[in-house]
Order: sequence, then structure tokens, then C-alpha cells
Amino acid sequence: MAAIFGILHTGQFARLNHWLRASLTAAALFLWGGWAQAHPHMWIEAKMDLQFDAQGQLVSVAQVWLFDEMFSSYAKQGLPETAEGVPPQAELDKIAQDWMSALADPMSHYFTTISQGGDVLAVGEPRGVKAIWQTKTDQLSLRFELPLLQPVFVNRLPVTVSVADPTYFVAYSFEEPQSVTARTAPASCQAIYKRPNRLDDQVAARLAAIPPSGVLPPDLQLAAQTLQHRVELSCP
Repeated sequence: MAAIFGILHTGQFARLNHWLRASLTAAALFLWGGWAQAHPHMWIEAKMDLQFDAQGQLVSVAQVWLFDEMFSSYAKQGLPETAEGVPPQAELDKIAQDWMSALADPMSHYFTTISQGGDVLAVGEPRGVKAIWQTKTDQLSLRFELPLLQPVFVNRLPVTVSVADPTYFVAYSFEEPQSVTARTAPASCQAIYKRPNRLDDQVAARLAAIPPSGVLPPDLQLAAQTLQHRVELSCP
């Protein structure tokens, strides 16, 4: 872990200004070889649950991020292991808290935006933060909830939840049929998942050619911002 922070403090990747991006960049440089020297550098299978209170208000957005095998393997390097060959939960808890502190940075904002009627809804400190080692697949997952500072009704104005890394270092997927749920929502509610727009082949090739330490030019920044996974929640 100290090596990761060392990389961050050298300024070599000043653009990657928090622990998570320092970790994935180091993994790309030292583990993955030449084919990984491009955007994106980390892949996350994500799940989302929209959570309501007894009054029918949206109160929080819970997510589970399952990191790809290569990053998971890198993340546990240098950590002690139990007799089962997995990191102790206490160590995973430290990693989870470090990540959430880093992701609180305004540039990242947990890679999540919750909005209603065009207004971004403020969220409080993440709750239920937990990193879990998935022994069956040897992958690391991160669970957390983003509570709304002010719960909202969704019966008049729909709510949109967008998930994306604006710099396209992290690529998300919501692939399983039950990747987006609203288990405690009123019966009238419907959550519709919308995939990101497909990138133009030429733009995709340009993004793929940018190394970990590279900076996205303005036109590619705009293109990366279109890669948002959106969930549109309505309760008519």
C-alpha cells in the first residue's frame, strides 16, 4: 500500500489525484503490459438499488461495484492473508474507507450523479461501506449507499441516476437482468436502465490510444462524458 501512495506523491500522475486512480494506474503500468496502456484501465460490473422510506420517498442509492480480476489481484498485493488465502476483513475495511474518502473528491463525487428536474440532489456521507473478497471468482467488490440529504417524492418529477467516470479511466457495465432494482419502491414506480451511447469508432480508437499519464483533449472529454449509465426512475 505504501508503494501506491508513493507513486501518487511523486506527481508522476498528478492528474490522477486520488488513491483509486493511483492504484489502477500503477496496476496498468506494472502488471498488465503494453495492451493495457490505454483507456479504460479498470472494469467494474455494477449493481444499483434505489431505496425508499415508508412514506414513498427516495432516500438513498445503494451500489455494488465488482472489480475486474486483474485489478482485484493487484489491490490485495502486500496485504496479509488468512488461512483461506484472502485478505483479512479488517484490511478490506481500511481499503473501502480509503476509496470512499478518495471518491468524495468533487472531481469524482463517487462517479454518481442523482438529479431531479435538472437539479442535482445533494448526498450525505456514504453509509454501509464494505469491501468484500469474492472467493468464488477471486474478485474484490465494494458496497456503499449514498443517502440523499433531503428525501424526495418521485410521483411528479422523475429522478435520474447517472454513473460514469468522467475521465474514462473506469468503465462500468450493468449487465445482469437484476442489476438495477427498487425493492422498497411504491408499486407504481419503474426504474428504466439506459446504456451509454455507442462511441464513434474513430473516437473510441483515439481514447484507446491515450496512456495512463495522458490528458484527454477537450473533444475527448466531451465524448467521455456521454458514456454515462443512466437509470430513470418514475413513480406516476
